[in-house]
Amino acid sequence: MQRKIESMLIQMAVMLTLLHLSMSAKNCCKDIKSIKSDIETLKKSVQCQSSCPTYFTRHLDSCYLFVTMPNAAATWSDASYYCSTHNAHLVAIETEAEHTYIVGKLHSDGKSGLYFWTGGNDLTGEWQWSGGPCFETKPMEFTKWHPGQPDEASGNENCMDLHAKWSLNWNDFNCDHKIQSICEINLI
Repeated sequence: MQRKIESMLIQMAVMLTLLHLSMSAKNCCKDIKSIKSDIETLKKSVQCQSSCPTYFTRHLDSCYLFVTMPNAAATWSDASYYCSTHNAHLVAIETEAEHTYIVGKLHSDGKSGLYFWTGGNDLTGEWQWSGGPCFETKPMEFTKWHPGQPDEASGNENCMDLHAKWSLNWNDFNCDHKIQSICEINLI
């Protein structure tokens, strides 16, 4: 009888050990997933910059590239891609001060007669700023729409531009039009 009890205790100890190892393995998998996520976040932050690259203009905590060459007109998605090749994103105008700076810069450079893509879009059904390196997609809190905008006039106006005819106030525009763009890097 004593041997039977000892055998059962050993079996229970083995089962408890296996159960513990199984639970540890599950926790290990969760830990590995968490570590992978942390690594991806760190990779993104390493790509972030603390100073402006050549051809970018610094204002406060951002760097801007005003893409105004005549042959640089692009669709919204092509402009977004172009910005990403410079570790940037299409500009997200998040404050009145930022809007005033950008409009002032375009006026002083003699570029206020052009149209410019921003990162604003409603491709998901709500107006938001598109994400990019070191910048997460986020809803628009500050807006500077021209009166009556956005109006979805052509039925396919899902991207936002700074509209030359309206003092560079915001307008919803067909994403396939080819216009100029502004790229932004958020400094760390």
